[in-house]
Amino acid sequence: MKKFIAITVGTVAFIGSCLGIYRAFFPLPSDTQRHEIIIGSWNTKYSYSGNGVTFSLSGVDTYFSNGKYNFHGYTTISGGTGEESFSLTSLTDAAGTWDIYDKELIISQNDIKSLPTKFFMNGKDLDPKYVERATSLELPRIGSDMANGKSQSYKILSYNDRAIELEVINPYGENFKTTITRK
Repeated sequence: MKKFIAITVGTVAFIGSCLGIYRAFFPLPSDTQRHEIIIGSWNTKYSYSGNGVTFSLSGVDTYFSNGKYNFHGYTTISGGTGEESFSLTSLTDAAGTWDIYDKELIISQNDIKSLPTKFFMNGKDLDPKYVERATSLELPRIGSDMANGKSQSYKILSYNDRAIELEVINPYGENFKTTITRK
């Protein structure tokens, strides 16, 4: 019986050592490699409303295998009605990180910059640069008051190589669906 136990313990130790050596040469893939479906450039377009204001976004999100992402496109904030309406469109660049947890895409913005390109107020098309010079005030910039590292969550509803359907977790109102398409 002692001989059997000694052989069993020795065999288990030997197998454990072999598995350790194998993992040293053939490591398990990292988390980002398991989520290759998202890596690449995606056309993104959606809008949502709340408190009388509509936020729209249109551009390209690029997700890298190292967990970083970039956005380049246009954002628009609009509101009001008739003669008391406004719309501000800005060229926007953002950078941050991404990860997927339990079928949820989570992005965190580390930096966002915007430059107003179109400004409509009370039915009039105004040049944003002229408005800033004439008023000595800077038009609002997307992200100027946003906390560094602010996160946004998207529930992955379905996906394939060409499109991913997402439910945007909207902290300011109702969740909504959008589809991003591979560029």
